[in-house]
Amino acid sequence: ILSLSLEEQESVLCGIPYHDACAAFEHYITNHNDGRPFILAGHSQGSNVLKYLLSDYMAENPEVYKRMIAAYALGYSFEKSWFEKYSHLKFAEGETDTKVVITWNCEMMKDGKFGTYNLVCHEGALSINPVSWKHDYEQTDADDPRHLGSMKDPEEKYSTQVLYDPVRGYEVLIVGKPVPEKHRSSIGDMSLHGSDYSLYYNNIRENAKKRIESYKETAL
Repeated sequence: ILSLSLEEQESVLCGIPYHDACAAFEHYITNHNDGRPFILAGHSQGSNVLKYLLSDYMAENPEVYKRMIAAYALGYSFEKSWFEKYSHLKFAEGETDTKVVITWNCEMMKDGKFGTYNLVCHEGALSINPVSWKHDYEQTDADDPRHLGSMKDPEEKYSTQVLYDPVRGYEVLIVGKPVPEKHRSSIGDMSLHGSDYSLYYNNIRENAKKRIESYKETAL
């Protein structure tokens, strides 16, 4: 689907994929949720579908949205202009805010240069740092005590920094991982698309707990 134009992609995704996901979510809310708070999570095309669930379904069902702790929607674009259009939604700015969208797109840099393309990134796309949980351009080092390591190895840690590429016009999450000599990615020449979750798996788990506790405190 990424070979299609952005307009064609949206036409496809907002059809059967979105309606199927929406029907499944409505079934869960109606039959299994019992009024409890919840977390949403997606990646890549799943985050694209989740984008429609957030913009359309949540706007039409504010009583459901108020129970959303957070949406982890990694590996796709959530643009600044999108949040301006759908003003009921907010981009995450810290580690404990709730009812927010959390997203990033991992890339490497080579010789201090950005990649030239990333098929899941569109102009204005935002990213947050999953080690500091701040939406800023400060680097967190590999030995930062807040860095909890990857899914496969808690000791696998790299420097992490959100940066804005003025040429492509969007933010990416730069991982200080050396570029392998034979690196290949169909998503982008410097993309680490398949590692958006796994590189920060333990940080995501701990962050979900913090947001749950924060939600409980504000819901009292």
